[in-house]
Amino acid sequence: MSHNVPLGHKIGLTEAQIAAAQSDAYRDSPALDDSQKAAVRWAEAVTLMQARDDDGAFAEMKRYFSEKQIVEITVFCGMWNYSNRLCEALHIDLERPDKRIEFQTGDTVSIATDRRK
Repeated sequence: MSHNVPLGHKIGLTEAQIAAAQSDAYRDSPALDDSQKAAVRWAEAVTLMQARDDDGAFAEMKRYFSEKQIVEITVFCGMWNYSNRLCEALHIDLERPDKRIEFQTGDTVSIATDRRK
């Protein structure tokens, strides 16, 4: 979540939308529109290795997203899952706390440094 929440803020998601996406009850949340609910459902199916058999989730994705967008969302989910699983298995922190990536508004990304030095 240390990256997903700042990324959500960067693309304009509200706190209510972020909280809804993190909730098991996201499908009932008024904070998310139908396309966002479809994307969360798809990400969940990809993460749980159930996407191949979840025809309903795929049909929802096709309703709201182009084929290219579905591929991009799926690749994004897969890359985060790969990174999370690799780091978890090897007991690796994704980044040192004093070198945390902070996402800025606009197109720039900066690395926060330890200001105690």
